[in-house]
Amino acid sequence: MNYKRLFFLIIFGAILITVLLNFVGISKFLNIISDIKPQFLFMAFIIFYFSFILRALRWKVILNSLKIKINLRYLFLNLLSGRFISLIVPARGGDLLRIYLLKKDKGVLLKKGLSTIMVERFLDLSVILFFSISSSIFVLTKITDWMNTLFFITIIILLFVFLFLVFSKRFERKITSLFRWEFYRTAVTFFFQMMGHTRLIMKDKFHFSLFLLISIFIWFSDVLLFYFIILSINYSVPFQYLIFIVFMIDLISSVPITPGALGQTELAAITVFSFLHIPKEISVTTILLVQFVVYWTFLLISGLTFYYLGLSKLIDKVNIKNIGRFINK
Repeated sequence: MNYKRLFFLIIFGAILITVLLNFVGISKFLNIISDIKPQFLFMAFIIFYFSFILRALRWKVILNSLKIKINLRYLFLNLLSGRFISLIVPARGGDLLRIYLLKKDKGVLLKKGLSTIMVERFLDLSVILFFSISSSIFVLTKITDWMNTLFFITIIILLFVFLFLVFSKRFERKITSLFRWEFYRTAVTFFFQMMGHTRLIMKDKFHFSLFLLISIFIWFSDVLLFYFIILSINYSVPFQYLIFIVFMIDLISSVPITPGALGQTELAAITVFSFLHIPKEISVTTILLVQFVVYWTFLLISGLTFYYLGLSKLIDKVNIKNIGRFINK
């Protein structure tokens, strides 16, 4: 495991926190924190970690639709380990670890593991987009141009993925036979097999409906987390405003360009809070406490889980060359 990445991440986080505190004024921040209500902060912790049990349950449901039976404890630890990697590398790199471990430990075919991740991401983005748009209509008197652009791009991406899922099977043979290269045909065949498993998951009405319901609970747990964080600093925000705030932050951070969307989340939060004319000392204090719960303490806990499972040694052995050999086993 490369510890330099973790070291630079902590340095970046320290600089980010310093910049935010200077932006709002350290004295104002300390005044707010001095009156914090720990019981509400504790509730935020409970809600956040309970949401990971829900995520593990959701993954179990989707695996069940593929006739894959795996116990909840394993999936929970797998998720924690994957989340640790996603916190220290950009673009949700932890998802790759999740399917890698699923194949290594449980013999689940890579294409099936990838299909479960694909359905997760598609449904998550759909739920986030729906509540972002609906809440913005009720909360804002005017939706800004950049929000319209963000909504439009997200809708186009989801529509493209959906249409590809529906119609790609018709073109599978033609696309596969375009080139005779063995690598090309192997990669394209693998891709279409993965898409087939994805369609199979989405056709299972019972498991898919249950999966969607759990997804909504998961994302609304984020709203409750913000609710209790804001209560802990003796402030109040109408619940419909909180829905708008949380889902807009989630939408902006849905494609992390930094490790764990660190910095990206803070900027998104301050921007969205400003639209509702919430004082900057409240917005900065809120997002710092939220990140303390969902990023910094979770980085520690998921990191300990990662090392407890001995995955640091495993990661050291994994590189671009042997991943291909592993996949083809």
